[in-house]
Amino acid sequence: MNARHAVHFAAVKAESARAVPSCADMPTNPAPPTAALAPALALQGVSYEYAPGIPALLEVHLEVPVGQSLALLGANGSGKSTLLKILAGLLMPTRGRMLAWGTPLDRRFWQDDARASAFRRRVGLLMQNSDAQLFCTTVWEEIAFGPAQLGLEGHALQARVQEALELLQIGPLAGRSPHRLSGGEKKKVALAAILALKPEILLLDEPSTGLDPRSQAWLAAFLSQLHAAGHTLVLASHDLDLVGKVCISGVILGEDHRVMASGSIPRLLGDSALLRQANLIA
Repeated sequence: MNARHAVHFAAVKAESARAVPSCADMPTNPAPPTAALAPALALQGVSYEYAPGIPALLEVHLEVPVGQSLALLGANGSGKSTLLKILAGLLMPTRGRMLAWGTPLDRRFWQDDARASAFRRRVGLLMQNSDAQLFCTTVWEEIAFGPAQLGLEGHALQARVQEALELLQIGPLAGRSPHRLSGGEKKKVALAAILALKPEILLLDEPSTGLDPRSQAWLAAFLSQLHAAGHTLVLASHDLDLVGKVCISGVILGEDHRVMASGSIPRLLGDSALLRQANLIA
């Protein structure tokens, strides 16, 4: 990490330290007195069905403390992506409830445009397929889109885009079409577009998928730097090498869509019988 990037990460860390981890920043209701101690995100008995009798998640209890780096581990089809979409506010649980900074995210919450918008500014989602997240004509426009929706314009918008371009080291790509880039370049552009919104929480769905070894090594180092700078990270992955480098704790989802185990990453990755049972290793 060069001096310019070190300054950026230090600024992010200072900004995160000043942030109040409660839903008071989501207007309308003041945060309860205990909100500062509440986890950033929490699921309480959450189940989700895509159709009656076809579960994607069953009775999931989960807490994501502020500043955590958490792995969601599980085989394909175990419900990791669905769980991330619920944490991102893209899906509502069929049963159970989700909380953000101590505030329940129920239908009444989402009907309040100001509070919903504040939540989406604080929580960013990196999708597994970068093409699904890129839709603008140029990389510059892609990164500018989110901040522009927040009201940034003129020099402030240009500065925000330039900061993201430099952070991801993709300045030479600014005038190119996102859809003509390599897989690793698309991933960097998608990350830049999210980080330009300055979220506190970053949710990542199989972020190493489709990346070559050099890009995978870059991703692990970059995510570790983001976490050290104060971001809360949640990675859904079956890439055990990436998880071992980036995450502190983890949750394993079984093929029955329930939580099989949780704990520190060294303990989870050191239990070969558990990993085999979860179909994470042969």
